Amino acid sequence: MRSETIRMVQRPPVGATFAYTSAAVSNQRQTDDAVNTAAGACAAAFLAGMRARSFPVAIGGCAFMGAVMGAYDYAGKLASTEGGAIDPEKRRKFFKNPDLVVDLPSK
Repeated sequence: MRSETIRMVQRPPVGATFAYTSAAVSNQRQTDDAVNTAAGACAAAFLAGMRARSFPVAIGGCAFMGAVMGAYDYAGKLASTEGGAIDPEKRRKFFKNPDLVVDLPSK
């Protein structure tokens, strides 16, 4: 029972560390890119590794989670349409039956 309570108390600081570090790096660099997410994930994984009282685990977790989350965020930004409007002709070519595609309203 005691170990479950300790785990529940120690999880929120890891999430808060991720959110705070991501926001702080984003504000300092004045950009919104994958580096911010990688830095936040690295800091959170480092904190989790230090909770395990192992410096090698903290460094390894930082490197691994920073790389994974940074790559995930980078790939998500590549696939998203946040950057601008979608070209209607490109959208029609994507579908197998372009006659059924309804045009999106322009922004």
